[in-house]
Amino acid sequence: MQEVAPILGSLIRRKGDLIQYYADVAPLLLPHIRDRAMVMKRYPHGAAGDFFFMKRAPSPRPDWIRTCRIDHDSGNVIDFPVSTTWRPFSGFVNLGCIDLNQWYATCDDVNRPITSISI
Repeated sequence: MQEVAPILGSLIRRKGDLIQYYADVAPLLLPHIRDRAMVMKRYPHGAAGDFFFMKRAPSPRPDWIRTCRIDHDSGNVIDFPVSTTWRPFSGFVNLGCIDLNQWYATCDDVNRPITSISI
């Protein structure tokens, strides 16, 4: 059995634990990521292993994973996955995603960030 995130201690060790965690915190988390494109940071060998970023929503995908079409600088159009409920998290976790990486803008205006981070 491959542990997903043993560095997080006993709270989250397997994919099922991470899915349950996201289900538990969804009411607090969703207002901050709802209707925003997500970049999936995939850890195919668990949190301690190498990772890569995946921008395109998986295909095929369930109907309950919405997408946000965004023009890329390269001229391509990318269909990013979007979360409107906690349910897509289970799909992200199944792909090896542990942390969430959302855009700072919502899909209705991707060029107007509504969140900023002060360092």
